[in-house]
Amino acid sequence: MQSDRSDHAPPSELEGRAVFHLRATALRFGAALGWNAAEVASFAATLAGRPWAELGTEDLLRAIEEYWQMGLAVAERRTRRIARPQPGEQRGLVE
Repeated sequence: MQSDRSDHAPPSELEGRAVFHLRATALRFGAALGWNAAEVASFAATLAGRPWAELGTEDLLRAIEEYWQMGLAVAERRTRRIARPQPGEQRGLVE
């Protein structure tokens, strides 16, 4: 039997542990982008439209996906920059 829970009802113990681990993951991903904890929390809260303390698993997963996509974009740009010839450097086929 399923209980009627509002969006703001206390989470189950299992969900609470999941939220704890997802928050830690979000903080690590944000830190990898050079963000501090307050910036990570603010970004995630803005995405979800509610305070960090109220974010659930879906909210945090969405934020983590955004951090992941930003990290991929940074890595792609870094790779393009490295692959670009520097002034005076020639790139091409060696015969």
